[in-house]
Amino acid sequence: MQYFARFRVGKTAGTKPAAARKKAAEFRALATTVASTPTAAGRTSITFYLSETLRNRARTAYRMTCADEADLSWSDLIGKALLAEVERREVMYNDGEEFDGSPERLQPGRPVGV
Repeated sequence: MQYFARFRVGKTAGTKPAAARKKAAEFRALATTVASTPTAAGRTSITFYLSETLRNRARTAYRMTCADEADLSWSDLIGKALLAEVERREVMYNDGEEFDGSPERLQPGRPVGV
């Protein structure tokens, strides 16, 4: 199953359709292949923090587009978004090759210099 990261252009409060189309035209992403039948053994739970504004915006985007985008669940949307960003970084920093996965835990806190 392939997913494509994209903008859905439509009327939203404070956004003009022409501006939304221009923004969508600037956004580019590669096709992403995702397992079509996730298994319990292949999934894990993660916890992270984000702003309330972003969370609410993402929830609304999910509610408004989940049927059109074939999102199986809220977790499916979050997984697609994360995968799109990982693939963008692989293209930018790893010649388009997948980074090697590691089960090592990340260091808690902010990275040095942030």
